[in-house]
Amino acid sequence: MSREDDVGAAGVGEAAKDSRDELEDILKALEAGDSDKHGPNMKIIIGVIAGIVLVSVVLIIMMVNRKSVVPDFVGHTTAEAKQIAGEAGVTLEEKKEYSSEVEEGCVISQDIAKGMKVKRKASVGITVSKGKVMTVVPEFVGETLDDARAMATEAGIELEERR
Repeated sequence: MSREDDVGAAGVGEAAKDSRDELEDILKALEAGDSDKHGPNMKIIIGVIAGIVLVSVVLIIMMVNRKSVVPDFVGHTTAEAKQIAGEAGVTLEEKKEYSSEVEEGCVISQDIAKGMKVKRKASVGITVSKGKVMTVVPEFVGETLDDARAMATEAGIELEERR
């Protein structure tokens, strides 16, 4: 839990305690019959105030505990993914890797599945394509087959022999 969550949760706890104390004071006044000296409508006013306080506490708790649903980022460009993340209330952590199947600048994968519920502003890791790996092909002309194989292996290339 982040420091902000601790502070937010503490604030909600304090608000709930204060509201509970206020309600207890109101109920004690009603039980003691003190409300009659303020007029016949005092019980109604106190009831309305108690209701407003209760609804306020519930709304505060709901706002602190809001969740975000993780959208599907796969296949979107990085710019699109950032916009979608902002709208969904999550942040992105981006890493890049080469892909021969996914266009450069598009999301290959994400570390939290779409549809999962997470805390607001949670971080979702995405992997973005750097495009295809480019390899420098050595000059094989004039080399023996064994030397060409060794050069290809060193360059990370698989040779296909044709006869």
